[in-house]
Amino acid sequence: MTPNGSDHPEFEPPPGLSVSISAQPVSLQGSRSSRDRITGLVAQAIADFAWHWTGDVEITIEWLGPERSRYERSDSPDLDNIIKPILDALKGPAGCLIDDCQVQSNRASWIDSPRDEPPRIQLNVAPYDCHDAIASEGLVMVRVAPTLCVPSTFYPEHRLRVVWSDRIVEAFGRVQSFIEEFGEDSRDVAEYLRPIQRPFATARVAGFDLLDLTAYRDGTPPGQPDGGESPA
Repeated sequence: MTPNGSDHPEFEPPPGLSVSISAQPVSLQGSRSSRDRITGLVAQAIADFAWHWTGDVEITIEWLGPERSRYERSDSPDLDNIIKPILDALKGPAGCLIDDCQVQSNRASWIDSPRDEPPRIQLNVAPYDCHDAIASEGLVMVRVAPTLCVPSTFYPEHRLRVVWSDRIVEAFGRVQSFIEEFGEDSRDVAEYLRPIQRPFATARVAGFDLLDLTAYRDGTPPGQPDGGESPA
């Protein structure tokens, strides 16, 4: 039995992610090399995580270090500036989020620790719904509009890709038809006709394999040039 209560962890997204990084956090205004270092350490800590959450999450960052160094060292970073370098490691193909636009709540704090203990970052990621997740293996982004895409699994079975594609076209078609019938003022209402999985702006998914719908349906392998039409 795994910590998330499932006998089959490969089929059950975990309720959250918690890692500890032995490092001093760095400021967003710090050098590029120092920011890259902390981002790399966070990425290494979550490297074995096999899921990407696709819905909203809450991030909690606890910085443990001696109180004295916070007050007496001029190079100690401000609390609000340590967040972005850490978030950068959580998004993208090697992370656990599609993009940091999913972060709905972000809490950062520092906690006094004994002077003989090295500084440490305790990072917790908690999805509002852990089932808003997709396995990282085989994850691709599928274009559903000129500037929008949704995450999906590149299923080996052609029939699964066809059914998924048909459902997506149907769902986004309902949205467009509703807006055309009732006007632009009805767009907020029309959003409720979309599938539960929210779309992402294509500009936010750099690094992921991005396929047009026809290429996904026809089985163009991820990493190769895509083609085809996107639904309006």
